[in-house]
Amino acid sequence: MEYIKALITEVVEPLERHILADEDVRQYLSTKEAILKHNLGIAKISIALVYDITMAKKLIISAVDAHHRLNLDINATRKYLTLFFKLHKKWATEYFYSEKFHDNIMDRFNKLFMKMYMQSDDDFFMCESEEVDEMIDNMHYEEHKKISADEYFNYDEIMEDDVLHIVELAHECEIISYRYHELNTEFVHHFSNVLRVLAHVLFHTHEFRDIGYAMQNFIKELDTLDIDTLEPTQKEFAWNIINQLNADIRSWIETIFIKKDAVDIHYFDASFLANLAQFDIMLNMQKQVNLDEYSKELDDDDDFFF
Repeated sequence: MEYIKALITEVVEPLERHILADEDVRQYLSTKEAILKHNLGIAKISIALVYDITMAKKLIISAVDAHHRLNLDINATRKYLTLFFKLHKKWATEYFYSEKFHDNIMDRFNKLFMKMYMQSDDDFFMCESEEVDEMIDNMHYEEHKKISADEYFNYDEIMEDDVLHIVELAHECEIISYRYHELNTEFVHHFSNVLRVLAHVLFHTHEFRDIGYAMQNFIKELDTLDIDTLEPTQKEFAWNIINQLNADIRSWIETIFIKKDAVDIHYFDASFLANLAQFDIMLNMQKQVNLDEYSKELDDDDDFFF
C-alpha cells in the first residue's frame, strides 16, 4: 500500500501539476470532472504498468482514442507522455524492477504510439532530453506552498457546524472498524453512507472539492459492487481496500479537523486517489475482461487522459 501511495505522489501528482500549467493542454481540463477523470486515468495506467502490462495497454489505447476525439495536439501529447514515462521509470526502478526491464516496456509503448499517431520518428518518447530534466526539476511541490491545518482554519472557509459534522463522521468510521470484520453488504452500505455525507460537505469547500468529487466516484464503485459474484481473492482485496480507506479517513479527519496539526491539508489526496485507482483496476484485472468488454466499461470516460 505504501508503494502505491508513493507511486501517486511521485508520478501522478507531479505530472498533474505540469499538465495543468501547460497552456496547450489545460483548456481540455477546464472542469473539475475532467480533472478528476484525467487524474484517475494517470493513476490507473501507473498502477497497471506495475501489475499488468496488458491492462496498461488497454487503458492507453482508450486514452489515445479520447485524445483523437478531443483533437489534442500531438506535440502536447508527446511532451507530457515523455514526462510520465520518465517519472514512472524513476519510480519503478527504485521500488519494483530493473532499469532494463522498464526500458523494454518503454520500447513496446514507443512502437504502440508510433503506430497510433503514424509517426515516422525513431522514438516517440525522448526521455533523456534536457527539457524533460528541467521539467522534473521545476514541478516538484514546494514546501512553502503547503497549507497547514492551522493556516486553513484562519481562512474561515468552512462553517463550524460542518466541522462538527465531519468530526461525527470520524466516530462513524470508528464504529465501522469495530463492528465489521469481513466484506458484506451491510458494511459496504454503512461505509458508502459515511462517504456520501462527507463528500457532500467537502464539495461545498474550495480546498477539498476535488477530494469530494473523488469520493463521489468511489461511491459509484461501491454502489455497483456485487459482493456475491466476487471470487475469494477479489473479496479479500475489496475488503482490504475499503477497510484501509475507512482508517485513512478517520486519521485524516483527526489530524485536520480535530487536532488541527496537519502540516499539509492535502496529504490525504494522493492516498485516496491511489486506493480508488487500485480498487478499480484490480477488480477488472481479476475478472480477466477482454479488450472489447473493458472498452464498454470505459464508455463514460470520454475525457480519459493519461
